[in-house]
Amino acid sequence: MDIKSQIKKATGVCKSTAKRMFDRALDIFSKTTDRAKSVKNTKAVSFMKRHKIMLTAVSATTAAVMLMSVVLIKQNAVTVYIDGQEYAAFTTLADDSEKWLELAGVEIYDGDVVAVDGTSVYIDRAFYVTVKADGGQTVLRTVEATVSDVLAQAEIEYNDGDIINIPLDETVSGESVIELNRVSSSTVTETETVEYETEKVNTDELYIGQTKVKTAGQNGKIEYTYAVTYVDGVETERQLVGKETVKETVNKVVLVGTKKKPTVVTSSTPTSYKAVYTMTATAYTYGNDGGNMTATGIRPYRGIVAVDPNVIPLGTKLYIETSDGSYVYGTAVAADTGGAIKGNKIDVFLETYGECRNFGRRTVNVYVLE
Repeated sequence: MDIKSQIKKATGVCKSTAKRMFDRALDIFSKTTDRAKSVKNTKAVSFMKRHKIMLTAVSATTAAVMLMSVVLIKQNAVTVYIDGQEYAAFTTLADDSEKWLELAGVEIYDGDVVAVDGTSVYIDRAFYVTVKADGGQTVLRTVEATVSDVLAQAEIEYNDGDIINIPLDETVSGESVIELNRVSSSTVTETETVEYETEKVNTDELYIGQTKVKTAGQNGKIEYTYAVTYVDGVETERQLVGKETVKETVNKVVLVGTKKKPTVVTSSTPTSYKAVYTMTATAYTYGNDGGNMTATGIRPYRGIVAVDPNVIPLGTKLYIETSDGSYVYGTAVAADTGGAIKGNKIDVFLETYGECRNFGRRTVNVYVLE
């Protein structure tokens, strides 16, 4: 109710009271007149006029006093504070805090906190806080609050191991950004294949050049157990916590012969020579065009062999046969070379491809003749 309405109401009350008082006075006067019949009519009228004026004055005075009392009693001294600072102070007959805020020109926004203490109104303005968690973000308005309060307001739960960029008990301020990273862990088992190695063992139970597998190789398996830490689903740490061999590795064992083969002396084996070499022999024949030239510029024929000149000089006369005497190539001349003929290797010339295929690869004794 505004002040005009208050005054109007008070004035009405005063008039009503004055009228009742005047009517009571007339009633008393009438009774007095009846008992004083000897009093002349003119005197009675004069008495009433005098008392009417007096009663009217009394009524007016009473009304004024009541009006002033109403005005003085209904006034409120209001002070409005925003974020601890005085914003407005005024006097009003209104006794509603919402009316006080309206008179002060203050608008309340979502998240603001309003507290009323008597005729003092305290307003804490809310500010924006951003919370980033679980791949998204939430923006909300809040007043003075800790990080844990804001997370509760955003309905975001967290675990003890989670990473939060601001301490939980720290009070946030305007435009704060709270980031929560989920931390999880798991146990991961991985299997690794361990390839076997090959061991060579010399034995005199086999001839030189012969080999035999004594033990077949088998790959092994090892299980590694890791404690893995994830931050927001991304692995950030891995720690080995266990290692177990689930299958032993078995190395391959190969026997290598060291026993010399007995040299078989045939009727054609030379008895006089400068040196003898044990070599690996292969065979070659004419080219696709029916012929080819040797490294010394002559056409090949049976008895021409290709050698490594660093071992056997070109032009050297030779005698060639297998060490067991099963094959005799006979006398030959070192007159050719080859890209694959290096070290203790020799390539003998044969007339046909079929002979070369049958010859294959053999171990031969190469005698260097006088």
